[in-house]
Amino acid sequence: LNWSPFQGSNVGTMAIGWGSGGSFFPYLIDPLQAIREVVGTENVIPVLDGDWNLPAAEAAAASADVAIVFINVMSGEECCFPCRLDVPGCTFPIDGNPKQFGDRMNMSAQHNGDNLINAVASRNPNTIVVMHLTGQILMPWSNNDNVKAILHAAIPGQESGHSLTDILFGYVNPSGRLVYTIAQQQSDYPAQVLTEWAPRPGAPQVDYSEGLNVDYRWFDTNNIQPLYEFGFGLSYTTFVYSNIRVSGYADPTPDGKDSSVVIYTITASILNNGTRDGEEVAQLYIGFPPALGEPPRVLRGFDKQMIGAGRSYVATFNLTSIDLSVWDIPTSKWVLNAGQYVAYVGPSSRKLPLSATFWLGPIPTSTTTAFSATTAVFSATTAGNLAETTSQLAAHVTTTANLYATSSVASSTLARSTSTTYHAAVTGGFITATTGEPRPDPDIYSKVGLTWPDGDVSNLW
Repeated sequence: LNWSPFQGSNVGTMAIGWGSGGSFFPYLIDPLQAIREVVGTENVIPVLDGDWNLPAAEAAAASADVAIVFINVMSGEECCFPCRLDVPGCTFPIDGNPKQFGDRMNMSAQHNGDNLINAVASRNPNTIVVMHLTGQILMPWSNNDNVKAILHAAIPGQESGHSLTDILFGYVNPSGRLVYTIAQQQSDYPAQVLTEWAPRPGAPQVDYSEGLNVDYRWFDTNNIQPLYEFGFGLSYTTFVYSNIRVSGYADPTPDGKDSSVVIYTITASILNNGTRDGEEVAQLYIGFPPALGEPPRVLRGFDKQMIGAGRSYVATFNLTSIDLSVWDIPTSKWVLNAGQYVAYVGPSSRKLPLSATFWLGPIPTSTTTAFSATTAVFSATTAGNLAETTSQLAAHVTTTANLYATSSVASSTLARSTSTTYHAAVTGGFITATTGEPRPDPDIYSKVGLTWPDGDVSNLW
């Protein structure tokens, strides 16, 4: 415990990273200790005589009901080169490679991890892999039928063992999500790992030419299927997403200068239809108009909530003007751009069962043609005695830049947010108010840079 300088080693269980930001353990609960606490010492067959002794690992796996393989991927700050174990403070070479002393030189599991997993899985049909990682890893064994579970444990700290047994034995329902994409092969990533160290001044160079398409955006832009996508994570229960809704008001300030004002709100219902309580992490991604050159989808929010078995929760995402802005280089400003946007909601960047389109800025004339002045009727029986010709309504929609939304799971929706939310469902040329009494709010107009019209405004509603 705490035997290597700055925690700069990769021997045994990996519960902390190394470097100037590291710290020392007051104590450490290692995985073997915690597992023995649960199942008893006599029921555990440890193999501690080296990661390269594959025959011993296979023999132990063959006689076990369940085999748990721990693999490490460590990295940290650089030190002197070549690595000198006799120099105080010098970190240790990774994986026995004197050139690999800080940054990783490949994306494989260290300490013969890949071969160890395959050896154990060849003899045990209930193999579990626990990964302690500082970053992405290649997982060529992930499709092995005998690998029944993979636990991304990262660097869990002093209670490492207890945190692992809580998940492995089902005491806690997991709810973690990947903060990066794990690719099927190394060439799927835009930048490649350097395999040779170059001393200064000829420092190693890596070209990051992907621009905005970092991580999951690169995979989405290039239609590359990941092994495990950004935001991925499993649970001991299941969740069902439904009923996405988009609401908003008016045309926001064109330069996006007031980033504190919420201009759109997206909601979605999440049902826990399993038998266990569990936390779900709903994620919101926004698709910008193609002409802006943004990535296909950009994360703009997440909502993590504990949901009881059989119960539902409405996830809510508030978007400010800055969330829908893009950086304009000539003016050095965040700029809002008119056009059609798409809101996607789901549990990961590649599992987005809900989507809804909405307009930012004035609606083009073509979108109002559905409101035929000769065929459509505007009625609002739940909101009082309101009547307006369709041509007036269409003009009102265009001039005040209301939100026009179409949902993938519901009928088209024309939504306008006031002090009391007011929605009109558009179906078959008829427009019917569905919620609340409309109450025009002048403050909303001023907050987003519009002028409240003079005189009688009842004709707007």
